[in-house]
Amino acid sequence: MTPRDLESHAKKAAQSRAPAMPQGDAALAHMPWLPILETGHQEIDQEHQVLLEAINVILAIFARRGAWPELIAAVVTLRDRCAEHFRNEDRLFRAMRFPGADRHRRSHRRILAEINGVIAALETVDAPAQADWDRALSVRGLLVDHLLREDLAYKSHLMHVGTSRP
Repeated sequence: MTPRDLESHAKKAAQSRAPAMPQGDAALAHMPWLPILETGHQEIDQEHQVLLEAINVILAIFARRGAWPELIAAVVTLRDRCAEHFRNEDRLFRAMRFPGADRHRRSHRRILAEINGVIAALETVDAPAQADWDRALSVRGLLVDHLLREDLAYKSHLMHVGTSRP
């Protein structure tokens, strides 16, 4: 499932339980936790849910055009939660001798660097334009893509080595 498929599924799920949103705001729909995102490792799945909740906070602030400092704080919170989760995932990979651990660790560093770049750019803005709001929202794509393309790649390894339980 691609990030676009996930967003489409999330939109449909949100539309089934929420009033219709103007079409331009449909992309800002709450992103639900979907079974396709499960790795089978309870702690990692819980952390992924926390990251998705942090993304949803950003989406909510974006949708209502909340206070700019509030949006920056939400992106910082997401970055901090990512950093903690990435440390936990890296420990798990070492313990289970995941062969893709080095590549995955590089991906974690790249994501944190990109989020830090977004934060640095946002902090220089006094009167945000649409491009600034869009830059803040770009962190959603980074993480959804990582969850779908990279985190699910170790699911079969988790199942194979028998560490799918905490």
